[in-house]
Amino acid sequence: MRFLLTRYLQVIVFLVVVLTFLALFSSDDDIVIPQGGKVMKNIKSFMGSDVGDKKWDPFGLGLPSDKEMAENIVFRPNLDTQAFVPIRTCKKVLDFAFVKTHKAGSTTLISILQRFGHTHNLSFALPIRGDVFLGWPYKLQPHKHVLPLEDKTMNFNVLVNHAIFNKTVIQEILPNNPKFIGVVRYPLTHFKSVMNYFQKMLIPADEVGKYSMMERIIRFADDPNYYDGYNDKMKNSPDPYFHVRSVTHNFQAADFGLGRKEMDNPEEVEDFMADLKETFPFLLVMEYMQESLLLLKRKWCWDITDILFLQKNVFKYQNKNDPIPVKTAEKLLDWMSVDLQIYKWANATLWKEISKEKGFGEELTYYKSVNSLIGSYCKADIMLFRSVEAYKNPRITIPKLEIAGSPWNAPFSIELEDCKNLMRFEMAYTRLLQINQRPDLFDDSYYFKGNDGIRKPIKPAAKSSPQKVKPNLGRSAAEARVKYASAKRFKYIPPTPAPRRNSEEE
Repeated sequence: MRFLLTRYLQVIVFLVVVLTFLALFSSDDDIVIPQGGKVMKNIKSFMGSDVGDKKWDPFGLGLPSDKEMAENIVFRPNLDTQAFVPIRTCKKVLDFAFVKTHKAGSTTLISILQRFGHTHNLSFALPIRGDVFLGWPYKLQPHKHVLPLEDKTMNFNVLVNHAIFNKTVIQEILPNNPKFIGVVRYPLTHFKSVMNYFQKMLIPADEVGKYSMMERIIRFADDPNYYDGYNDKMKNSPDPYFHVRSVTHNFQAADFGLGRKEMDNPEEVEDFMADLKETFPFLLVMEYMQESLLLLKRKWCWDITDILFLQKNVFKYQNKNDPIPVKTAEKLLDWMSVDLQIYKWANATLWKEISKEKGFGEELTYYKSVNSLIGSYCKADIMLFRSVEAYKNPRITIPKLEIAGSPWNAPFSIELEDCKNLMRFEMAYTRLLQINQRPDLFDDSYYFKGNDGIRKPIKPAAKSSPQKVKPNLGRSAAEARVKYASAKRFKYIPPTPAPRRNSEEE
């Protein structure tokens, strides 16, 4: 009875959806992204909420975000594609290296850069092993860590995976005068993220589970040398190529190449900062990710499609948004003094460069709106894709999104493959690139499909322990043993019965 009632409600909802859908698209009102700015209000009404909302519910039906979209719902806005687009007067940057600073939004940024290189058919300096590390936390050694190209006459264009920055070494790998870019994060919020992610390295065994996140931060600030030295393997490694000795003491500076011994030497730090400012015209700032990306787009002559993104590796943890006590914050900032210097310079430089750009605010508003719209669209698109793949249902249509031209970009469309590239995680993208660049070494089975950001992670089936079967007293002992053996999942071979003794022998 409950099943029939559920089916009846599903049919009613489906009919309401179809009727609403027909009424909506029978109107003459176009959904237009006008030249030079904000998405018009009718887009917001079509989406059922503000463009920035995560949930895509255009018909106001309260559809759960973790369910596949209803069958036959197709997202087909009619867009104006006649907007003016200026003639390109610059040349795209195609050779570049990215410095991954851990726990600073770099996973999201690597996804953007990998997609750019992939769609522009560039050659990547990839890890030689089946991971995402180009030697990290050791110093980068090209012959040891970089997968060679199949064609020895070609050069690498892009390096984005985990590597300790060394300008000289990277220029040997990327010989075509590459540009350099990196990202930084405010040291206190960066420290919180590090404490959460690397907690096994920073919490002694006798303190596990005793304290909240904030209590652990306060205890660390009171005695950083004790807690930072908990991971003796990292701190005391004798290997001269082992670079990152700490994940709390100027961790971001270490990713940019500053050694542990140099961190406490003011002259070495001054030289390091001078080299950093000379090498990097500006750095991306995590707290202003979209402003940073838009500046990168303008400086590197990229298109808006090159800087679209979906956030990745965003974790929730205890006390994440709670302020750190003032005295504790002062101690931590002193412990991370070089990271603080880098951040202050990067933040000031970012806004100085932005102030030189004409019409930046208008394009930023447009970019945020379009990126949010495409993010909502792709999440719904991928849910439909999962439904098609899971149920092989030909009635479900994978939609296509058309975006109008503007003063900053030509018209473009977003399809399923674009959404897959936006959703793909770093490990999966790295393996895809390895397959593309070295098909002689990797085949399609190498691509990790279990958790690529597109399909739902495939969890291994839980091993169920076999239930013991009590012998049935109403059966023979031999039958009971056979049933018990089958439950234990091994073949039971009954003993050979002894020959019956005849009455004469008795």
